[in-house]
Amino acid sequence: MMKKEIDPADKVQLWPPVTDPARLAERKAEWRLVKTNLDRMTGYLKKSVHKYHKELFFYGTMLDERRFYSIDYDWLSAPFADALPLFQLWYHPGDPAEVYRAIYEQQWQGGGLEEARRLLFALQATKFADGYGMLGGREPYAVKMLLPGLDYKETREFSESHGKFSMALPPRITCIEWTNGGTYFLHRSMLENPFLPGLYLWEHMNFAVDKYWHDVEADGRLDRTMAAFHRRFRELLAFNDHSEPHWDGERAQQRRDELVEKFETGQCCARLQDFWGEAKKAYDAGDPIPHQIEDEA
Repeated sequence: MMKKEIDPADKVQLWPPVTDPARLAERKAEWRLVKTNLDRMTGYLKKSVHKYHKELFFYGTMLDERRFYSIDYDWLSAPFADALPLFQLWYHPGDPAEVYRAIYEQQWQGGGLEEARRLLFALQATKFADGYGMLGGREPYAVKMLLPGLDYKETREFSESHGKFSMALPPRITCIEWTNGGTYFLHRSMLENPFLPGLYLWEHMNFAVDKYWHDVEADGRLDRTMAAFHRRFRELLAFNDHSEPHWDGERAQQRRDELVEKFETGQCCARLQDFWGEAKKAYDAGDPIPHQIEDEA
C-alpha cells in the first residue's frame, strides 16, 4: 500500500534548530554517536525510522503524534518506540537540567512516560558508544524525569489505555534489581558506560529498603536479594584492586567513589549500612566475592 505524502502542516516544532556554526559542528559530531546507539536498538527501533530521529535531533521537528499511524508509521515501526519523552530529552540542544522538567510537565497528561522508563532500563545492559553511554550523560536527568518520587504508594498515578503509571518504584522486582544491575555493569569493562541509569537509583533503593523491606522479605527471594547486595558492595570495595585496570573511565571512578562515600559517612538507612559493614568485614578478611547468579543483573 502506498504511503500518504506528509504535509508540512502535519509536523510540529518542539524546539528551534541550532544555527550557531560552532554549536552545529558539535551537534554533527554528537549525531554520529547517536546514530551508533540507534543502530544498537534494533530490537526497539527499525533502521527505517532513523530519518525521523535525525530530523528531530537537528531541526526539532516531528510528525504530529496524532498523525503517526495514519500517514507514515505502522504499529511495528513506531518511530520513537512510544517512548518519545526519552528521545526528546536526548536530542534537545538545551541544558538537560532544565529540559527534563519541561518534558515531564508536557508529558504528564500526554503519556509516554511509562514506556520511556521501561526502555531506559531495558537498554542499560547494552554496549553503546564508548564513553558516551546511552544518552550522552543525560541519564541522571532521565531518571529524575521518569522517577521524580520515592514512595511508590504515595506518588501520583494517571490512567492510560494500558493501565496506571506510578512515579516511583516498588522495592522488588524493579527498584532493587535495576539499581543492582546498574552497579553491576559499572564494575564490568565490557560496557564502558559511566552513566548507567541504575547508578542513579540509589536514593530510591535506600528509601525502598528502609520503608518497604517487609515486601522484600515476603516475595520469596530474600536470599537472592541479600546475596546481590553483598556482591555489589564487595565489587565497589574492590573496584581498584585488579591487576588489569578497568577501562579508562574517570566518571565511572567518580560515581563509584560517590557511592562509597555515602556508606562510609553513614548517609544510608540502617539496613543498608549493616549490609555495607558486613561486606567490608569480608573484604578486609580477604574472602572471595560470591559468584554472580546468571539472572540477577
